[in-house]
Amino acid sequence: MWSWCVRSARLATLSLRSARSPRAACASSGEALEQLLARGERELLQRLLRYRGECEPVSLRGRTAILVDDGLATGSSALAAVESLRRRGAARVILAVPVAAPQAARMLSRSADEVLCVEAPASLWAVGYWYEDFRPTRDEDITALLAERRAGGTQPADRSAIQPHHNAGHDG
Repeated sequence: MWSWCVRSARLATLSLRSARSPRAACASSGEALEQLLARGERELLQRLLRYRGECEPVSLRGRTAILVDDGLATGSSALAAVESLRRRGAARVILAVPVAAPQAARMLSRSADEVLCVEAPASLWAVGYWYEDFRPTRDEDITALLAERRAGGTQPADRSAIQPHHNAGHDG
């Protein structure tokens, strides 16, 4: 059975096959949920430190932030990003996506100052279907590109150094 458990205003989905009832599943899964959330938070912090290095975050106060996403299916992650940019003081937030479900684009247009979308098919199904190659970018590639930029690289990065990899089944 799948149970939805809310703890400290955070929502997570857990597969709880051994629980006897949904109520018992939520009660007994509190510790497991906290462990899952703590592990996720550690992973995010490690990535942030790896990407940012010693650099301080860029101040967004009074600036226009351009948020680029690979596409919007539900729009929930883009909405969280827009809200985060607002909390950091962005005066304007522009969201740019190549493809979006129409309802997600409409929902985001209420939060972002502008939503730029190339395609809004009535039946999106999955963002990955709109790409010939929808492999995720590896952390190693991201850190290399950021390090190059911090070192004063002004030309577009040489993409030949990025190693191809396979991640079958990834569809965003």
